[in-house]
Amino acid sequence: MTGRAGVPAQPGQLELGRELRELIETGELAAVLDRLPARAMVRSPGSIEETVCLIRRGVVKQSRAAAGGRHCVIALHGPGDVYGDVRLEPGLWQDALVAVQPVQLWRIRAGDFQAALRDGALQAAYFDTLAGRLVEQQQVISDLVTLDSRHRLAATLARTAARLGAAGPGGVCLDVRLTHEELGAIVGTTRSRISRFLREFRECGLVHRRDGALVFPDLGRLTEFATTDPALEARRLIAS
Repeated sequence: MTGRAGVPAQPGQLELGRELRELIETGELAAVLDRLPARAMVRSPGSIEETVCLIRRGVVKQSRAAAGGRHCVIALHGPGDVYGDVRLEPGLWQDALVAVQPVQLWRIRAGDFQAALRDGALQAAYFDTLAGRLVEQQQVISDLVTLDSRHRLAATLARTAARLGAAGPGGVCLDVRLTHEELGAIVGTTRSRISRFLREFRECGLVHRRDGALVFPDLGRLTEFATTDPALEARRLIAS
């Protein structure tokens, strides 16, 4: 199964989103459709909202305050993604959820979501989704341990473009307007380093900008770059 960019995607997440959307549109699962502008707060830290959300359109950024006042971007959620499901017990919501672009999302009561999971097919899709999230987080942890910040940025861009990008004649277009500071919060480095790395990527032909969006002419090449030994890649860049 492939995602919007024509590259492998998480089948469980896609299937879960489709199953939930079908239940909502047929009236079998109650949900409220919410429309929010870019940069709107979808859910704030300290919220006691007991809902599970399914994104219909747009992208939502999930971040959490870290030590020293810094913010760590935990995830980017796009169409078909579900969030809020892992916190079904009463208590305060810890993360900030902000619309990166105009968003449409369905809000489902946590109790209704739990009841819907009694369906075997939906339950299987949900378990596949949880397994996919675990695999993705393990990869992120592995990248933090084994890759330098330049290659972590390449790996992050490759994963994000695979999930949220759209394939076109010139390559995969990622029209998710993240600032260099936000990319730094995802990768775990500074804004100035992100700016320098993106400039290097452009010079190598790995990425270019089109109307503010990032375009990757060859996503496979970017993925290969992300897994290249940093010392060898540094020597290649110097030689070129």
